[in-house]
Amino acid sequence: MLTLATICTIVAALNGIVLLGSVLPASAYLSSSFEREIGADRVLVFSVTSIKNSTVYYATCARDEEYLIQECLLHRVQANFSGGSPKEDECRIVTRRYPDIYDNDVIRIHPFGTDRAIVRWLEYKSGWPDLRYTIVDFSNCNVKTTEISEDFNRLVMDRELYPGYWHISGVLRKGEDDFEAVSIDAENVYRSSIDAEGVASKVDTLFTYRNNGLIEPFLARLTMDEGYVFIQIFPTNLNKRFKFDSLVGTLIVAHIRPNGERKNLTRIENVHWPSVSLDNGLIGICARRNETSMECTQFELDDKEINWFSASIIQAKYGQKRVIYNLPRGEGFLTFIEIQRYFWKSPDKYLVKIGLDGKTKQFVDPDLNCLPKDEEKGYIDIFEDNQGNYCMSIACVKNFPEDSYPIRKESAYVKLYSKCFQPEDFKNISK
Repeated sequence: MLTLATICTIVAALNGIVLLGSVLPASAYLSSSFEREIGADRVLVFSVTSIKNSTVYYATCARDEEYLIQECLLHRVQANFSGGSPKEDECRIVTRRYPDIYDNDVIRIHPFGTDRAIVRWLEYKSGWPDLRYTIVDFSNCNVKTTEISEDFNRLVMDRELYPGYWHISGVLRKGEDDFEAVSIDAENVYRSSIDAEGVASKVDTLFTYRNNGLIEPFLARLTMDEGYVFIQIFPTNLNKRFKFDSLVGTLIVAHIRPNGERKNLTRIENVHWPSVSLDNGLIGICARRNETSMECTQFELDDKEINWFSASIIQAKYGQKRVIYNLPRGEGFLTFIEIQRYFWKSPDKYLVKIGLDGKTKQFVDPDLNCLPKDEEKGYIDIFEDNQGNYCMSIACVKNFPEDSYPIRKESAYVKLYSKCFQPEDFKNISK
């Protein structure tokens, strides 16, 4: 039953805005769910890049105390909004892994085109680890892996900027049949193009930059002809009690042309690390200002003027990634808020629309939550389907440190919940 206290909490969360209509969970136009236990004898591999729209990717691997040849099954699960079981695919891959392969900073699973996935991992024999990318085609389970080379290993660098960790390359999508492996050190951005057969080009330097001495920049690819968007933050609140999640600084957004030429586009002072959306051909950025507001901008590369606006909205907790989605030009963003109704439960999540004036226009309660963070870790994606519905997916993952596998009896698991709502399902908001 909806209580007055709940209504007041939601009103406060939306900074005094009055909600029209019920705030009970909405009936989804489309919905799908999936749950899979991994088994106590296998290791679950899941990364922040493992969820894309209503599809989730994960791997289950046999335990190998010798850290030698490792057999894994790479899984892809696609939500079925027709009421049947989700579509599941799995393919076998073999790695010779680095001891910390299950650390999400070391292994990543990326979607790649319509039917492929990319698995980034390190092969460790002795001394310097070798960087490998495995491309898996789910249509026929054809598996291709990059060759080991001294040149390609330039993308795995000793982390001068972040002592104690390997600096490992990320993945930037180019086309349907190729991608870029990109690595950022203290001064340079390096890249190599890799095709669907696992053939990698010679590593070259995309561009150099002035390092802020602390935080690795954000780099994302735009279209083939447009180049990249590059974001740095220069801290202004460093002290002995500094924590990454509480960092505040000057945020600078730049455009990097395909030839490496840089042009600074916009900047904003006194904000935290941002969330970015490149959906609908727009560059959308929202950076946390404080507990109840964030600064946002949304533009195209050829815009002559780039404006920032303040959005009054309760912020995701420190350490949780805010997810934003660009709506079509002029319509603003989709994002979510969290409201903690009971301290023993996970916060309720509400999908909200934010206009380019910073005002929260509409909301819907998708009734999608994971268990509290000490029991499950949640990964969220927000998107628009091909029918114009607004959708939200959440993957709830229960995992364990690898060294607990020999003694634990409980199984790891993956759950995926996806719901889509028609535009009229959203409730209007007015002052």
